[in-house]
Amino acid sequence: MAIGWEGLGDLSKYKTKKDIETALLEGEEKGKRKYNDALACYEFSNVLKPGDIVISKKGKRKYVGWGVVNGNYFFDTKQAEYKHRLKVKWEEKGEWID
Repeated sequence: MAIGWEGLGDLSKYKTKKDIETALLEGEEKGKRKYNDALACYEFSNVLKPGDIVISKKGKRKYVGWGVVNGNYFFDTKQAEYKHRLKVKWEEKGEWID
């Protein structure tokens, strides 16, 4: 399982969601917030743990699979994009519309 925001580098170097949000806001217009992006990155790297069940979506209404996390967060520098990774044992893959 993978997410973007490669410009942040390895998410394990950030201690808090606020630290991630501050990094996301560099070069942005004053007054903007990146709370949801920071929360997604923080939870991906700090909250999801082996044994957790994840559901993968494409967009707002299309589900593409579910699985069980079976490894900790890692930053894969060998990938061109989506470098933030978690190992997942996918139990079901496909496409379902909500």
